Amino acid sequence: MAPPPGDPGPNLRTGQSFLNINILPVVERCMSAMQAGTQMVKLRGSSKGLVRFYFLDEHRSCVRWRPSRKNEKAKISIDSIQEVSEGRQSEVFQRYPDGVFDPNCCFSIYHGSHRESLDLVSPSGDEARTWVTGLRYLMAGISDEDSLARRQRTRDQWLKQTFDEADKNGDGSLSIGEVLQLLHKLNVNLPRQKVKQMFKEADTDDHQGTLGFEEFCAFYKMMSTRRDLYLLMLTYSDHKDHLDVTDLQRFLEVEQKMAGVTLESCRDIVQQFEPCPENKSKGVLGIDGFTNYTRSPAGDIFNPEHHGVHQDMTRPLSHYFITASHNTYLVGDQLLSQSRVDMYAWVLQAGCRCVEVDCWDGP
Repeated sequence: MAPPPGDPGPNLRTGQSFLNINILPVVERCMSAMQAGTQMVKLRGSSKGLVRFYFLDEHRSCVRWRPSRKNEKAKISIDSIQEVSEGRQSEVFQRYPDGVFDPNCCFSIYHGSHRESLDLVSPSGDEARTWVTGLRYLMAGISDEDSLARRQRTRDQWLKQTFDEADKNGDGSLSIGEVLQLLHKLNVNLPRQKVKQMFKEADTDDHQGTLGFEEFCAFYKMMSTRRDLYLLMLTYSDHKDHLDVTDLQRFLEVEQKMAGVTLESCRDIVQQFEPCPENKSKGVLGIDGFTNYTRSPAGDIFNPEHHGVHQDMTRPLSHYFITASHNTYLVGDQLLSQSRVDMYAWVLQAGCRCVEVDCWDGP
């Protein structure tokens, strides 16, 4: 995972330069490895380290670990991470003599308003590099010269208005019933069990069973924001928090390979899919509108003309071929390599149109 000797690799300390580098396949492998999890040692400075299993949650919004007496609260939000440093740089690491830990296996996560550090030792240098690269990538998606709060001011104002309208009894919180009604109003179609699971994860204060406004914001962003789409939006908008019609036209032509895209058709997309009235009046697509569009049938990359037979099918069978992939999920050889879900994206982008999915009854 580390760059070859002599190659300094991408500048991971600055969000903009990181986003402009075409390293998405590498980073997606990091994401998959982080979600699979790594057993690491957490250092406390004054006693023996704690062995814990650390993993990135399915929404890519939190680093979690187990076992922990905190249960669901044992997590660090990606939004709260201020810095990820490599090696033995933290104060906690400095308390241990040189030679106790391989510096290549060490890294620290600084998080929260008090800049607390989580100091970890991984089994190998490659695994440490995977976590450092992946975390910096996730941070790059929500950071530049502006803070996340400033970048998302318009969105948060809309969320506040939406929250107040959904708070029927005016108690400053939303029950699971009120949240379900609100999601129906917003045309968010998720299984009830999934919504309840994310509701529980967002409900972290002492008032169990309801979400305050800050918890609701975390819940909504966990539910609706896909970081891959957020990074695409940043890339095509020159790091703005929205796409104007020119940005959207370029995205459709370059990324989606669509032909004949007009500015007028892009304005229609904004009017149809942007939920925030202020963004809609300005003719721009925020992250929620962009997500709505890409998840809708209108944003499907499949050519609608191909729903029916559109090729000459009168020839002998041997005259036809389809680019197929066997054991699509494997990174390398069939016997010893690992499985990665991002391999499906890779082979589809390479031109394959037939992939293999193996389903097993068990982990």
